[in-house]
Amino acid sequence: ALGNRGTFGWYRYSQKEGVGFTYKGGSQLLYEGGLMVGMSRGRLVVADRIRGIRDVEQTDFSTMVGLQRSAENGIPFSLEGKFTDTSSANNEIGLEITQKAFAWPGEAHRENFVILEYTLKSLNSYTIDLHVGLLADWDIEDFDKNRAEYDGFRYLAYTHSTQGIGPYCGVQLLNKTDRRKAYSIDHINGGAGGVDLTDNDVFSKVEKFITLSTNREKAGTQSGGNDVLQIMGTGFHLLKTGDSLVVQFAVLAADNLKELQSAADTAFWIMNNRVPDALEEKNKLNNSLKIYPNPSSKLVNLQFIESVTGQVEVYSFSGKLVLKTNIGNQKKQELDITELVPGSYYLRVNSDKNVFVKKLIKY
Repeated sequence: ALGNRGTFGWYRYSQKEGVGFTYKGGSQLLYEGGLMVGMSRGRLVVADRIRGIRDVEQTDFSTMVGLQRSAENGIPFSLEGKFTDTSSANNEIGLEITQKAFAWPGEAHRENFVILEYTLKSLNSYTIDLHVGLLADWDIEDFDKNRAEYDGFRYLAYTHSTQGIGPYCGVQLLNKTDRRKAYSIDHINGGAGGVDLTDNDVFSKVEKFITLSTNREKAGTQSGGNDVLQIMGTGFHLLKTGDSLVVQFAVLAADNLKELQSAADTAFWIMNNRVPDALEEKNKLNNSLKIYPNPSSKLVNLQFIESVTGQVEVYSFSGKLVLKTNIGNQKKQELDITELVPGSYYLRVNSDKNVFVKKLIKY
């Protein structure tokens, strides 16, 4: 469920008017989710519909245009709407926000994520600075036994159960930017040194700005874990009068971490036609996979520095799986790409020890 005022999963806090977030027909996984936007130039302001002081939902965003089905090239299901913060007397930044949602229901390798896109237009007569983040309060099985972590190679903040049950859930930033922020909250007395949601003010605007503007990559690190929340965001970005900032997130779920990372790679590729810079650099540094000849018209060789066991997958730019084969304890694998349509693809190797992603060109 997507709210037309910046929330997802549920329209109102707490867990009201919505269906939340479920995976493969399982139990409810999301307690709260939504957009937060902060500004500190001149004065500190955060606009959102997330829980706030005295655990009461904030009302800074109001609907301008309700969500409606829209047509997007190559995307089977999409929604579009518009909301603003200009109805908020105390927390107005001066924004008109167009939101879109993209989904691929029933399509293998793309049905376990939804992409949320926000276009934030400044209505101000002066330059503003923006921090933008998407909050997710995942509750996976026993929420008091959860752990939050961050995959910096994929800009992916994710939560899982320390009991090894239930899926892995996450929020990924899809923008190609070096201004990424991932903040994980320990929802326990004192906040374990981070933002404390158990004190009298619960989740103040100052605390929200901290989660939008600083990094705290892990929570629930104590033995057995605890209740956690995560905010994945980007900032700060300067917006002049009439300028717009486009921020994209993927909200994902998968059976395990490796599948969650695979889904994240697919989501990033769909929106950017490439893998994240950090992941590309990781591949270059370890140099564990070489592909030759590349480009090729018929056969390519995959060369590893050590024996690899796992799966080789080739995806189109749109994220569709077009070729799949197994590799069993080998340093070299020949791949026949004769049947592929000429063009660019990305090749992914899911090994028992690592994940490698490379660009592949068929001519």
